[in-house]
Amino acid sequence: MSPVLSPKTMQFYRGQFQPRPLSHFQEPIKDHQLATLSKLSLGLLVALVMVKTGLGFLVPQIDFKVTYIALAAAPILLFSR
Repeated sequence: MSPVLSPKTMQFYRGQFQPRPLSHFQEPIKDHQLATLSKLSLGLLVALVMVKTGLGFLVPQIDFKVTYIALAAAPILLFSR
């Protein structure tokens, strides 16, 4: 019995819970430049969120706007084809 679903739910949807093997495969990267820009933007986004959080705790007088974090998508918008 699944700890997430109640026994009545399991009984009602009995036919839907058959164990099936999952098949996963990785899609090949077609645009390596876009993949690199995406990684850069994600890293920049995480870094800016950490900076905003750190500044909020350590130096609350500094106003680090959320707009700066939104600009983390700029590398993809500016440098993609």
